[in-house]
Amino acid sequence: LHSFPTRRSSDLLQAKLFETMDEYHDAGGPGGSAGVYMGGPDTFMVPFSEVGAKKVGSGYMYDFNGDPHTMLHELTHQLWADVGNSSATWLTEGFAEYMGCVPYRGGSFSYGGHARAIKEYALAYGKKGNGGRALGDHITMPRLERLMAMSQAQFYAYGNKNYGYGLLLTTYFIDMDGGKDGAVFKKAVQAMQEGKSPEEVNKVLLNGRNYEDLEHDFAKAWRGSGATIEFQ
Repeated sequence: LHSFPTRRSSDLLQAKLFETMDEYHDAGGPGGSAGVYMGGPDTFMVPFSEVGAKKVGSGYMYDFNGDPHTMLHELTHQLWADVGNSSATWLTEGFAEYMGCVPYRGGSFSYGGHARAIKEYALAYGKKGNGGRALGDHITMPRLERLMAMSQAQFYAYGNKNYGYGLLLTTYFIDMDGGKDGAVFKKAVQAMQEGKSPEEVNKVLLNGRNYEDLEHDFAKAWRGSGATIEFQ
């Protein structure tokens, strides 16, 4: 499980890259993982394969067929640590998934195609058919009031689906809500930076609605992108 401490502005970000997966695991990378952000030492760890590098002869070159999702997800956790414990688990993981999906080429993010990439990753198996949450286009998910209040343990108990739900909800607030300019999401980030509680941050995101109203708006927005969502 992750912990997300508040970082001082003067702190340096630490990254450890490993030539092989075995070296990554020997250094403390969790079994079954391909990258990790370790909150205590504030260190991002990942093997070369997840950075998008492949070995050629005695050196390395960029692998254009690689998928940097894991690297971007865990790196987002490291940067997101500035918000401390104000971010609920669904939002912490949802935003990391969001950034992991945004196409990244030549050292830059490409937001022109990110909506399609997010949809492919959340609903199916990703652009390259490797990974993805595969929620399908008919989704039954927890009531939003419950999802947005889940503890880490509750969230990670059904990790694959909850990560997907968190991605859908985060994408809604950034790209689909209100004027589709992310204005309310930016206010929520500011509230987190000010040390507001997750409950207070959720209230900012509700923006005057109750949870049933939010469910209606959220399901309507995703229906326009080809996904039917119901709640239980």
